[in-house]
Amino acid sequence: MFSVVPPDAELARLLMNELAQGFDGRMTRLRELATVEAESPTPNGKLLFGGVATVLAYEEARSSFVHGNFAATILLTQMLLEHLLSGYASMAGEQLGRKPEFKDTLSRCEKRGLLSTGEVADIRKLIALRNPLLHYRDTDDADHLMRRSIREGQVASDFCEDDARFAITLITRFLGKRPFAV
Repeated sequence: MFSVVPPDAELARLLMNELAQGFDGRMTRLRELATVEAESPTPNGKLLFGGVATVLAYEEARSSFVHGNFAATILLTQMLLEHLLSGYASMAGEQLGRKPEFKDTLSRCEKRGLLSTGEVADIRKLIALRNPLLHYRDTDDADHLMRRSIREGQVASDFCEDDARFAITLITRFLGKRPFAV
């Protein structure tokens, strides 16, 4: 089997066309992200516990949101929180084990006073938004995206954008507090 790769000029035209489509939306989301980050108590410095995976998730979640990759934004922000909180708890002396359950990490962080009850509820909401994207759901399942679309009277791409906005705002707000803000 062979494939025909377009010449460079054609690839450049396709790339320029792709970049032009949705430009206004990307600019709007970039401004939104910049505003949310500027409103953070410490907009410039962040201490990201959890290593390389945390840093990659942070950078890619922001980029995904701006580029309109909403499912990726939701998945990456949940990944970011899991690595960030587990890294912090480990650094703080918690014995998490080799593969800690995130619910246990949440509980430990709440007991340490790092997370309020409301923040834990927001993180659980993010997990609930992530699960139907990450795990297969039969169309009879209440969490299936099509079922949610019918229930909310919106197309999935619209509520995924809203969910991604919630996720990126949550993580930005969260990174604005101690011990993550520097």
